Order: sequence, then C-alpha cells, then structure tokens
Amino acid sequence: TLQIISSIKSIFEMHNLHLYLFPYRVVATAPGCGVIEVIPNSISRDMLGREKINSLYEYFWFKYGNPNGIAFQTAREEFIKSMASYSVITYLVAIRDRHNGNIMIDDQGHIIHIDFGFVLDIGPGGMIFERSPFKLTSEMIQVMGGKEDSSPYFVQFQNFCVQAFLLLRPFAEQLIQLVDGVKESGLPCFKIGEATIKNLRQRFRLDLDEAEARVFFANLVNQSCENVRTDMYDAFQSYRNGIPY
Repeated sequence: TLQIISSIKSIFEMHNLHLYLFPYRVVATAPGCGVIEVIPNSISRDMLGREKINSLYEYFWFKYGNPNGIAFQTAREEFIKSMASYSVITYLVAIRDRHNGNIMIDDQGHIIHIDFGFVLDIGPGGMIFERSPFKLTSEMIQVMGGKEDSSPYFVQFQNFCVQAFLLLRPFAEQLIQLVDGVKESGLPCFKIGEATIKNLRQRFRLDLDEAEARVFFANLVNQSCENVRTDMYDAFQSYRNGIPY
C-alpha cells in the first residue's frame, strides 16, 4: 500500500498536481517484524478526542486562530489537498478500518492515513462493513466550510478528487502491477485470488470516457459525505475499543 502511495505521489509531482501524501517508510527486519517511520509533528484524531477536543474545526481554531486569519486559511488549504489525495487512494485500494486511531493530523493541517492492514478484499473481523468509498465525516466537511452553502472550499476538495482520479486512470496498469506482483504472497487481502486484481482494475473505471469518469467520481464524493456506515463504524470502534469520534 505504501508503495502504491509513493508511486501516486510521484505521478502527482510529475504532472504538477499539488496534492499532499506522506508515504512513510517501513523496513522489514524479519517475517512479521520491521521498523516503521514516525510521522513527525503530528497527532492522531483519536488522541485529540482523548484530550477532549470534540471536533476538527475546534482543533483548527485552537491551533491556527480565527478562521478568517491567514494561518487558518493556509491550514485548511493543506487539509483539503491531503483529504483529496487520501480519499482517492482509499477508494482505489479499498483501504478499510478507517477509525480515528488510524488518521493523523500534522502541524500544517494535513490528514495522513496510517495502518493499512485491511485493503482490497478484506475488512476487520473478516467482513466488509465500511461500504462508503472513503471517509468523509461531518467534522471533515465542517473544516472545509460546510457543504450546505456550496462552500468554495468543499467544491475545491471535490475538484481535486476528480482531477486526481482522472490523472491516475492512464497509470492504472502500472499501479495494478505493483499489486499483481505480490498476489502469491499469501497475504489475506488476496484470499479471492485473481478476482482481487479484477476488482482493483474495475475501480479505475477504464470503461468510462473522461466526462463520464468525472461525473462518476463526483458521485462517489456525494456517496461518502456523512455516510451512515462510516458513522456506525466509528460508533462501533468507540464502544468496542474506546476510540473517540
């Protein structure tokens, strides 16, 4: 997953799409063991909840000051750039287990996803409960200025998502080969065999022309907005593991 994220970051950079990704490094030292790079100057959304900060918007106000100020506006811009890139990747790779312990926020306002133990065709507990294309909660939308008033920041987020999706489609086979090369590894995410690769390819929607693909991903954004399954999964993680949301 991190190799895919790193490759996608390179594609963005080559084509001057200024979105944010942090493909932190992992070095394997033995079967099941390794060293994971620390994400600097960051805190998990889970930890913010444990410190009684009840929303991301409240955190941004506390950290960056008045929403009309330059610091807040800059942080919101960085938040949107990272939300768009990780949203597209979450959809394409089918990353699950997106509770607040697996979502970091750095000092610049970027959202950074971690812990990719459930991808492609598996979910926690052997079932796929998170059916939303990606995580887009009320508090995330609030940082973007809300959706109800046609916030220009939310529109910018949606446009970034569509641009990223359209840019990655021509590189679909290159990215799929990264997955195909390890399908014999015995990892649980390949439990349904060749169908895993077929499903991954299908998510790129190469059957659509550019205009149709644009509409398709815009609809995915709408499906993800305050998705009830996302809220239910967060509630379950709060009840089961004490992870605030």
